Parts: sequence; structure tokens; C-alpha cells
Amino acid sequence: MSKLNELRKAHKMARNGNFILMDKIYHQDFRGYDPRVSSWINYEEHKILLPTIQKVIKGGKSRIIFENEEFLCFEVFRKHLEVENDFIVTIAGVKYKNNKIIEMQSLNEDLDHDPSEGQGWNWEDYE
Repeated sequence: MSKLNELRKAHKMARNGNFILMDKIYHQDFRGYDPRVSSWINYEEHKILLPTIQKVIKGGKSRIIFENEEFLCFEVFRKHLEVENDFIVTIAGVKYKNNKIIEMQSLNEDLDHDPSEGQGWNWEDYE
């Protein structure tokens, strides 16, 4: 399983209150910059924010830009569930230490179109 697929699976489980996989793949000294709150957060704060944010934002198609043992860079399309026709593309960088996520940063860019249109995928394909 790629690092991205493992991360997405962990986040999906966390959305339902199950943090077992997150606890396994995140380093105890994790820190992440979350542009949604404009702040650095630790692992416990990430565990609180993640399920809350995922109730209003849905992840869609993603792709790996770069991946090796120490670093993952990926792009993911997202949409706000409470605002019609509000789409985002996120590029995230993830650093690993001892095969665990130690740091994560992301950059969001608003889109003026639905990124799924004419691209061969649908939002319903992503739970």
C-alpha cells in the first residue's frame, strides 16, 4: 500500500472515530501546519481537527507527486459540503521519521470549477 493510500485510509477511519491506524503511522512528536486554522498543531490537536473538518470537506481524486522512504508529496481535490460549487486543490508535503509521519504541511488553492467534470471520476467514488 502506498503511503498516500495508507494516510487516506487512516483519515477515513478517524472520521468515524477510529484512530488505531493513525496511532500506528503518526510519530509521537508529529507537528503539522494546518492552513485552515493558520497554525502549527500537534498530533492530539490533529486528531481533534481531522474528524471535524472532514464533516464539511470531502476529499476526491488524489495523486502522488513524489514518494520515497522519507517524504511524500501529493495533490488532492476537495469540495466543501456546505457550500455549493466550492472546490479546492490541496498540495501536501509529508515528512517521515522511522517510517512514521513526523511533519505535514499543506497549501490550499480555491478552484473556480468542479475538478471532476470531464475527468473520468465522480465525487461519489470517494467516501
